[in-house]
Amino acid sequence: MWITIEVGADGAKLNAGNLQTMRYVLRALPVVILPFTINFPGAILVYWVSTNFISLLQVGFLKIPAVREFFKIEKMIQHNPDALPVKPKGFVKGLKESWTNMKITKEMEERQRFDEIQFERAGKGPVQKTYKYDPTQPRKTVSVGKEGIIAKKRDR
Repeated sequence: MWITIEVGADGAKLNAGNLQTMRYVLRALPVVILPFTINFPGAILVYWVSTNFISLLQVGFLKIPAVREFFKIEKMIQHNPDALPVKPKGFVKGLKESWTNMKITKEMEERQRFDEIQFERAGKGPVQKTYKYDPTQPRKTVSVGKEGIIAKKRDR
């Protein structure tokens, strides 16, 4: 199973930076499954091993350039790793970055929910005063004399 995943991972395009974690998970899967498969009955174990072997043959067969051309399977694009903007990270660094991105996404969702609640309240609740004077009431007129605008003196 591990060999099938390693050989087939190239065809699954798991070299992208955001899927690097998935590659590590797939590498760990056979080790995690091992305790469960040890106690399989013989028939299930034979079935499981034979299907994994057939999958390995299928993946190897589909890697042959003539076969890919016959079935019109696109060639894998090989990029120069030095020219790519995203450099490969280690497992721990990638995991930390994924965790940070998940927390940021959660905070953004919470902010959006808060904004929606505030917008809902503003639409259903009483109108809040956002002006210095009441626009429904007439304003006091300012008298204009020969010297210009006359203003009242403030009381201190």
